[in-house]
Amino acid sequence: MTASFDWMRTVLRALYERPDDDIRRALSDDSARAALRDQLNALDLDNGTLGAIPPDQYGDNLLQGLLALRTKFDQETASAKLELNLSMRARSGR
Repeated sequence: MTASFDWMRTVLRALYERPDDDIRRALSDDSARAALRDQLNALDLDNGTLGAIPPDQYGDNLLQGLLALRTKFDQETASAKLELNLSMRARSGR
């Protein structure tokens, strides 16, 4: 697996520690999502030590995917779905 996606596991775990209202707001509001991204990068990803959510549209799309997992599934199921996605990325060389 490519190390550049390891941050996704940390972020998904961190999203389960946040209130549902914050997650829903981040899904529907670009500025709330940007603020959450900055907070996750600073606190949960230790200012880049544990990776970073890319600051571009691709990073925003990945974060939205993690937020969707957080809203739709319990943590165990969401983690399993993320692992499947990461495994498919690794096989395809992305």
